[in-house]
Amino acid sequence: MNINSEFYQMIFKRKSFHLFRDTGDLDISAAEIQKIYETYSTLVPLYPDIKTAIRILPAGETGCRRGEQYCIMMYSEKKITISVTSAI
Repeated sequence: MNINSEFYQMIFKRKSFHLFRDTGDLDISAAEIQKIYETYSTLVPLYPDIKTAIRILPAGETGCRRGEQYCIMMYSEKKITISVTSAI
């Protein structure tokens, strides 16, 4: 198994989320949400030809029922991987 398929399997299997408990009574500000978007836009993709995106939504607008304030939804386009082997 090559490293790319190992990463793919880890990411596909994970599909997880994290809860941050006991963070006090502080809400996430609009400036903090904007900073997350700005930081995301500076990340270097592992595969530049695969488009990715995030959306930060109030938890009530998502399928996540963990009672948190916001959810960061991460998306990527699906690509078909074709392995080409050439013989001489």
